[in-house]
Amino acid sequence: MVIAIIGLLTALVVPAVSSISRSYQMTSAGHAALNALVQARQAAMTKGYPVQVRIYKLPDYNQPNSGTPSVYRALQAFVEGDPISTGGTSSAPLTPLSKASFFSSPVQILAAKSSLLTLPAVSSPEETLPGYGRNYSYVSFRFKPSGQADISASTSGIVLAFSSDSQSGSLPDNFRALEIDPVTGAIRDYTP
Repeated sequence: MVIAIIGLLTALVVPAVSSISRSYQMTSAGHAALNALVQARQAAMTKGYPVQVRIYKLPDYNQPNSGTPSVYRALQAFVEGDPISTGGTSSAPLTPLSKASFFSSPVQILAAKSSLLTLPAVSSPEETLPGYGRNYSYVSFRFKPSGQADISASTSGIVLAFSSDSQSGSLPDNFRALEIDPVTGAIRDYTP
């Protein structure tokens, strides 16, 4: 009888714990992305230099780090220094604002629902990314010293969801959307 009661309680508790764990993963990834964007905007305004935000496309969670980049699942911000001209080209030195924020499995950015991912991609990066070397690509945008973002209203958002929920054409039940106002740079956070 005792074993039957323990079995029944276990059967009732396991789905609840699984649901709580998934919610925590989504909340954690959403907070990491939101904090990185807010920190990048604030750094641009306080330091007086543009801050570049990169959204990284990496191999899927179930692939080795040497696999083909296929999923957007990390981001990082860099402070751009004064431009340096060499050989007729001009480039700004980049200083990482913080370490890259990698989302924990199975959270990823939905490519089909994230307009920021339509920005031009860099597929042959010069910098190495810890754990991936140069096996990644990224899209990027900048927060200006005024706080504005150098994006348009049509390319201003990302949607985070679980990889298992990303197959359908509509938004899944559990997601997190972040939208950047290009004029003010303010970041809005939407959850269902």
